[in-house]
Amino acid sequence: MKNAVLLFVVLICLAFTVYANGQTPKAADETANAGAQISREEIAFTLESPLEIPGASLLPGKYLLRREQKSGHPIIQIFKGDGNTLVNTVIAIPVELQTAPDNSMIAIYETEDGAPPALRALFFGGDPVGIEFVYPSERAKTLAKQSGQTVITAKNATSPNPSAEPTPEQLRTMREEVVMVITPDGQSVSMPLRGKPTEGESDIER
Repeated sequence: MKNAVLLFVVLICLAFTVYANGQTPKAADETANAGAQISREEIAFTLESPLEIPGASLLPGKYLLRREQKSGHPIIQIFKGDGNTLVNTVIAIPVELQTAPDNSMIAIYETEDGAPPALRALFFGGDPVGIEFVYPSERAKTLAKQSGQTVITAKNATSPNPSAEPTPEQLRTMREEVVMVITPDGQSVSMPLRGKPTEGESDIER
């Protein structure tokens, strides 16, 4: 079994360059809706090598990540560089480091030989709270087995129609989705309370 190590790598080392010098993304806007605060963040990045995300594969090029936090799970949308062409809408889980990293960092899953790595989590420079991505069940099982790491999964981990904006009902379902953890041996277990791993520490133990 491969060593279950959470790979923290400065994004530029993976040819993943965040605009604005990798600084912490600022909220684009925050509004109150029915008494609940909505926080939206946006960050542009460039890929120079392929990268898998839940439900899709990103080819080299420019992309835009939009994150919305209302209630429930954060909603992440990935657009092509023009900001108009939607690649996919996915859910994520907040994950926290003990200290904020100086630079934006990425965690990946090892995949089959010759295939691009799969995105596990993103951390932005100056912000100790990152996002860990949730994968559909079958892909989560494969990633867990190949990488030797646990993978977060959910029935509605991604939008049913990747290229279309989800409906309010679909977004509500995604935010309220029950998430589980797939172990390397294929077991599905409840997601326990999460600790605070340090930078470079081995796998987020679950």
